[in-house]
Amino acid sequence: MPRRSREEIVFAAHLIHALGLPCTAEVLERALQDGARDELWDLYLNLDGTHLSVDYDGHVYHQEDRVERDHQKTMERLQRDPKGLVLRVRSGPLAAPLDIDVPERCAIVRVHTKMSNAAHVVSVVATKLAVILQEPFKSRLVEAGARGGVRNTVAREVAYAVIQNMDARYRQGVQQLKGLLKDTQLARKMMNHRIHTALENGELVEAVTRVMRDMTWTPAQITTAMQGLASHLLHPQLTSRLGALQRQMRWTPDHLVTAVSNRCFSANIFHEDLLPQLRALQEQ
Repeated sequence: MPRRSREEIVFAAHLIHALGLPCTAEVLERALQDGARDELWDLYLNLDGTHLSVDYDGHVYHQEDRVERDHQKTMERLQRDPKGLVLRVRSGPLAAPLDIDVPERCAIVRVHTKMSNAAHVVSVVATKLAVILQEPFKSRLVEAGARGGVRNTVAREVAYAVIQNMDARYRQGVQQLKGLLKDTQLARKMMNHRIHTALENGELVEAVTRVMRDMTWTPAQITTAMQGLASHLLHPQLTSRLGALQRQMRWTPDHLVTAVSNRCFSANIFHEDLLPQLRALQEQ
């Protein structure tokens, strides 16, 4: 998979099954897509009104240099959603420890087992996740933990069906993107890891088309802007926010593109105090 690893998807399928939810390709894909739309979490589940956000932190990308970012992302999620719970699975011996002092709403589980035994990984996770969940999900996870590493054929088959679906949509999306930008090199430049989820979901070309139309950007401009804007690409208010920035700051399209291509700038693009701060700097 371009952005989501097979490891993440197989784990997600097994977790959904352990929670007693319908373990189908449709349910799994929706949970993955909902997570991607919500600040790029790996998985999002609504458990009878309780919102569970899940990240599967592989050791390759979640070492010491990512601890601060992982901590901030988790705390922001908990602060923004009073009904929100977080599960972070730190996978592999090299994954850096992460301390979140909200034990009643956040479960952090370290696992060292390879995902080839996904059922065992979920059994380890289930015991600790059950502590922060209510019934009936608590009892279901306790039962899953007791089963240990019993092979789960249903979850594995569902996971690989979703992987095949996403791979097919990704390949189709790449071809559509090349046709839209009319430049293979620009398409390749745009396809950083933050774009891949939208490609897999079949939503990228529609979103890029909308931004280019509303902002009257060229293929080169949208490609540059996506270096910073990619994580906001599917936000329904993106173009209205970009338009407000351009009007109120009296920027040219090139000035706006340069600004939003910076990831630090774009990370704050929807913050209420962004425009007042920019105007204050402009007046100095």
